[in-house]
Amino acid sequence: MLRFSGCEFSAAGANKKAQVFGLTLNGTEDILIENCKFNGTGYASLLNKTAGSVAVKNCKFECDNIYNPIEGGQSADQGALTVEDCEFTGVPGNNFINFYQVADGTVHTIKNCVFHGSSSNNIVR
Repeated sequence: MLRFSGCEFSAAGANKKAQVFGLTLNGTEDILIENCKFNGTGYASLLNKTAGSVAVKNCKFECDNIYNPIEGGQSADQGALTVEDCEFTGVPGNNFINFYQVADGTVHTIKNCVFHGSSSNNIVR
């Protein structure tokens, strides 16, 4: 298992739609991200393209300059994603958490998270 703990990931794009990501996950290994901070400007703070399981726990996402703070999918072989005890602040450009093109039967879990921001944006899409 790959583990990130106490890290800060900052996207460095020119605007919310710049194809820039704070952290991009690829491969097949299971990943744990805990007690980390995500911020910056770009398309996604966390882009999940891995086929392994990913757990994001006790993290903080500053969303004002990010299009989709967590972006999942991109391929039909994406693994399961758990987002637990995380805090999202600010207004993202699109959705707080965005999934698409995921494998049939994949389970995503969002548990005990807090979303502070605009009601005009989707929390999960």
